[in-house]
Amino acid sequence: MRPDGAEIAAVDMEGQLSICTLGASATWQVMSHVPRLAVGGSGWMSYSPDGKTLCCIDRTTEAVMLVNVASQTFSSLPVLPGTKANCVAFSSDGKLIAAACDSAGVFVWNCSDLKIVQKFATEGPVRAIAFRPGFHELATFVMKDNRCVVLDVKTGEQRYVTEGHKQTITCLNYTHDGLRLITGSFDRTVRVWDAESGEGLLVIDGAPTWIRKLTISRDNRQIAFYCKIDELENSEILFLGGSDAKGD
Repeated sequence: MRPDGAEIAAVDMEGQLSICTLGASATWQVMSHVPRLAVGGSGWMSYSPDGKTLCCIDRTTEAVMLVNVASQTFSSLPVLPGTKANCVAFSSDGKLIAAACDSAGVFVWNCSDLKIVQKFATEGPVRAIAFRPGFHELATFVMKDNRCVVLDVKTGEQRYVTEGHKQTITCLNYTHDGLRLITGSFDRTVRVWDAESGEGLLVIDGAPTWIRKLTISRDNRQIAFYCKIDELENSEILFLGGSDAKGD
């Protein structure tokens, strides 16, 4: 969804991008001039903060691509030959774009000139990335790892690693004020971390199965997650600091 909530970008199973403008009635526009896109989790596409640009992944080349929503024009970002993008994200100020590129690590581009400003080596394919709002910091996790690694884009250094999940992390996000990092896992828990220090603050358990995705309310007071049981989607609302939360 666009940051102001005015439209939704969606990709069908054939990779066709469409934009739905929300109002008294929903209006769909097929972006026929845009190449077919990769279909995957929520991290495969990201709106710029101003809502004018979509960062996504080309289905054929698996390259990172920028799409101007109004004109349907697009451009590919420069990466090392042979790299395959897994997920993308804009920084909250719209100045940076990050992408996890298979085993090549994490690339960060400057939006003004589309030049690579930072590259982080990783221990394996990164499954998700998220910029901390108000900061040029990235939270990432590697496939089959129960730790979350937070990176400083300016210095190129690792800030900290979270320790606590008993099984692989499956999703992550920051609260909108940038104060908390939230992670979900195969261990059926959602964990809340201090985004500055990496200290574990809350463990929220009781999910019926592993956590697939999560999002945070605009007032930063609620976490919504969903998990899949057979073919049924099961969604729950968790309250930060509520009765279901407990300290380590």
